[in-house]
Amino acid sequence: MKKIYNLIAFSIFASAFGQISIGNAFPFDVKVERDVKFVMPDSKTLYLQSAVYTDYPQDRKFYVRKFDNSNGSIIQEYNQSYPGSDDRAAIYEYIGSFSSSQKVTFLNESRLGKAKKTDVYKTVFDKETSKFTSVLLGSYPFESMIKSGNTYIANSDNGKYAGVLYHSYDGRKAEKKLYLNILDTNSAEVVWSKDITLTDDSSMRYFAVSNSGNAIITRDPSDYKGSSKVIIISKEDQQEKTFEGDLIMYQPYLFSMGDKDYLFAFDAPNRSSKDYYTNLLFYDLSEGQVISNNTVNDYANVKKPDAVLLRKIYYQNNQFQIFTESKYSVGTTKTGMFPEPIYTYGKSLALALDEAGKLVHRTSIGATPYASGIDNYRSYGVLNIQGNYSINDEGGRVINELNSSDFKQTAKFVKNTDDKSLNFQIRLPHVLSYDNSTKTYYFLEIKDREAYIVKASGYMKPEKK
Repeated sequence: MKKIYNLIAFSIFASAFGQISIGNAFPFDVKVERDVKFVMPDSKTLYLQSAVYTDYPQDRKFYVRKFDNSNGSIIQEYNQSYPGSDDRAAIYEYIGSFSSSQKVTFLNESRLGKAKKTDVYKTVFDKETSKFTSVLLGSYPFESMIKSGNTYIANSDNGKYAGVLYHSYDGRKAEKKLYLNILDTNSAEVVWSKDITLTDDSSMRYFAVSNSGNAIITRDPSDYKGSSKVIIISKEDQQEKTFEGDLIMYQPYLFSMGDKDYLFAFDAPNRSSKDYYTNLLFYDLSEGQVISNNTVNDYANVKKPDAVLLRKIYYQNNQFQIFTESKYSVGTTKTGMFPEPIYTYGKSLALALDEAGKLVHRTSIGATPYASGIDNYRSYGVLNIQGNYSINDEGGRVINELNSSDFKQTAKFVKNTDDKSLNFQIRLPHVLSYDNSTKTYYFLEIKDREAYIVKASGYMKPEKK
């Protein structure tokens, strides 16, 4: 479906940015739209993607919205319903997405108990044709709904590959069937696939994809004895890497330099540790060697942690510069038919390791989101612009610039707080884009059930540090 907007008047203001323009309003429900990000920018247009799933009222759609770069006004909205079974008993899940300069690809699953199968679909939005196309990626049998397995998605750090993994029911002593597809993000087509059988007594933890298009999964012993292990899967073969002691790994991030693949992850040094995210592991995946495992106690006091995420890693100044963020539980609520955990994001760090794995810098970033329980409220957004970092971490039209050599703040650019027309209720700091040719930032801001693209360009009188 396509919705066309009139380019109604937009507003322009002066501020600490030389000029701020606010595009026209468009419907946007921050409570139900997920996986929100800017995609497919060019010299004239910018796109915003999101996915919606609600039971009451029932709404399952992918959204792609097109904006005019010159003023931030919406031009068209495109949406497509999730593909899948028409049976009312079918259970739908949103899996995730990946994108390139010309395509956005969404993935969802449709699970039906009476058919005893899970269907995984990809839906591709093509920028050139402005059309969606849905294709069945795979159909996987299961024994029953409570033993129906899980689907995972992972994107490579360089954005060239995406992996989709269906993992059959992961019961103890059960034979595990895994079905892996690696896709090229430019074409959205499968470049290789593999069916894998595991018979050991271990359980699935995490899934990641390397810049070369290989995949890893991490698994933990089901008897809670011993360490996490890593299984590296390529088109040609499969290898297993193990760790000494009782090292338990969380949320691995794969980073490549040349033909070398490295793994970064927070970990607990042993299973008796009460603090899950006390160490930062730096592991040479190619050689199977631990380079370092630095103590990082900053997240030890986070209550009810769900994860410490490695948001992005860059290599510059002979350092691995790592942006992290904590995610933690603040209760439960009932969404649709089943209770769902409520998460929010909080304490965040920028860390730097030298090539030997020594922790050389640590800087607190991010702000506690001013609303919890909605996955859209992240604590910061980060962009690498010509080697330095722009951090949007104060919930508004604020950019803190960090020098990449030492993570010290060099300048701060602020909104004009005197202009009441800029008083939006909600800002999503991680939904951030930058056009280097025009030195322009784009923000997403929300008021009631409407959103606006805000364009900020031409710095004026930055606050020097």
